[in-house]
Amino acid sequence: MIATRAVLREGLAYGVASALSLGVDLGVLFALVRVGVPAAPASAIGYAAGLVIHYLLAIRLVFAHRRFRSTVGFELGLYAATGVAGLLMTVAIVAAGQRLGFSLAFAKGVAVLASFVVVYLVRRALMFSAPRKRPGRGDG
Repeated sequence: MIATRAVLREGLAYGVASALSLGVDLGVLFALVRVGVPAAPASAIGYAAGLVIHYLLAIRLVFAHRRFRSTVGFELGLYAATGVAGLLMTVAIVAAGQRLGFSLAFAKGVAVLASFVVVYLVRRALMFSAPRKRPGRGDG
């Protein structure tokens, strides 16, 4: 029960971090487009800015444990790689939904939910879970 509460608390905090970082992503995108940057590079810059904000919120407010604290560059790279995996998953789900005749809004909604859950669980398992204690290794 305690572990379930921790995952729910983390999941909620992760959702808030996601919403805030999406706001940064969109804000940067629209600000850059407004000053004349083409949409494609502006969207990449916005995505990267949102990813960095999400990472900073995650390590400070969401997750209690960090497996790669001593190698922040590696940790951020792995975080970005899982983000790109979530992006690819989103693209695949939207494309499949469109081929199956679902509305874009429905396909995107399914994609967002699925990628949110999968990326959260992968990040938690690979990067932010407490080290497991090995059986048979005592203190003395």
